[in-house]
Amino acid sequence: MRNIFKTLLVLPLAFAPVFGGGMILEIGNPHAMPAALAKGGVILARVTACQTPARANLVASAEGLVDGRRQTIPLKIDSLPEGGAWSIARAWPTTGKWVVRLVATHPEYGTYASSVVVGVEGNTFDWAKVTRFSGKQPSGAEISEILAK
Repeated sequence: MRNIFKTLLVLPLAFAPVFGGGMILEIGNPHAMPAALAKGGVILARVTACQTPARANLVASAEGLVDGRRQTIPLKIDSLPEGGAWSIARAWPTTGKWVVRLVATHPEYGTYASSVVVGVEGNTFDWAKVTRFSGKQPSGAEISEILAK
């Protein structure tokens, strides 16, 4: 009986790190922050985190299908004066079908990643078709599935 009582006392502590804070990658229109526009950004990305958002890392790429061939293009990321915020520039061609993949990590969150994939229609983003991945990076198969829609 005593061991069961100890287990019940310790069990909530095992789950405390899960609820102790999080990291969320937000994306938006660069018009919301003049510094993003000044750097030629087409997407504004921002990390909210309990642990120093300015220490977060961001990777961005354009993932596309052009003439039936899958392509990946690394995108230029510029840090903004507000810590944990970046401007992402366009570098993908006008032909083909494209999505932009953003992955944020933070040294204090270990292997946890907050990721977003947003579709591109012509020169505009389809904000209604944003796909979020909490805790992981999207796989190549998941990107292909989004491109196929």
